[in-house]
Amino acid sequence: MEFQQIFFFILSLLVGSFISVVVIRFPLGEGVVRGHSKCRSCGHKLTGSDLIPFFGWFLLGGKCRYCDAPLSLLYPLLEWAALGIYFWVYFQVAPDYLWAGCILGWVLLCMSAIDIRHYYLPNRLTIPLMFLGIGFNGLYFPDQIIHSIIGAVAGYGLFALIRWFYQRLRNIEALGLGDAKLLAAAGAWLGWQGLASVIMLASLTGLMAGMILYISGKKQAGQSFGRMKLPFGPFLALAFWLTWLYGPFLIF
Repeated sequence: MEFQQIFFFILSLLVGSFISVVVIRFPLGEGVVRGHSKCRSCGHKLTGSDLIPFFGWFLLGGKCRYCDAPLSLLYPLLEWAALGIYFWVYFQVAPDYLWAGCILGWVLLCMSAIDIRHYYLPNRLTIPLMFLGIGFNGLYFPDQIIHSIIGAVAGYGLFALIRWFYQRLRNIEALGLGDAKLLAAAGAWLGWQGLASVIMLASLTGLMAGMILYISGKKQAGQSFGRMKLPFGPFLALAFWLTWLYGPFLIF
């Protein structure tokens, strides 16, 4: 195993915990680098034995050691998902692209979790991801960089236009600008040729999830299917991820 593979494997053991910090603190306006971790219920400062990656949540029985408040299942889920992304990339892409695949997957995981919990996609994640995609293509595929730039502009413009049109037509915000910026990032990484696959796959998976939630009754009372509040970011992120790994199945 080469140095890069060892480094990102070790990093994957730690990054899930960091992602959970970002998911919880970002929307609250709290810093994610400075400050000690603490229980969100009793405020007690957490020690290293409370923050053991992967197994800490289970060793504590899913409860705070100091106040017995239940700990969110978000922590182990994100830790295992971050490790899973590393292995997915390791077995799927060329070693030269391992760093890019891990960073892309981890950022998409983080944004999806934030959108699920708080219904928004932070500019501090979507915009840098877009520029990283342009930089990645410029570094490895310089002849494709124009497609990357066009993809970023087209991705943002398309969703921003749909958002504006739907608001004028039905006075409902069907898409947030965060979704438009995430699609811009997808266009930057995939080129404009991959946008159709991302939009189609995200729409299909989002529709399926919405139907399942509606049928299962996990909606607000009296809420129609067309007015269900369902974050679109996770489905965009999944479609973006699969298209980057396996290529577009549909081209404009």
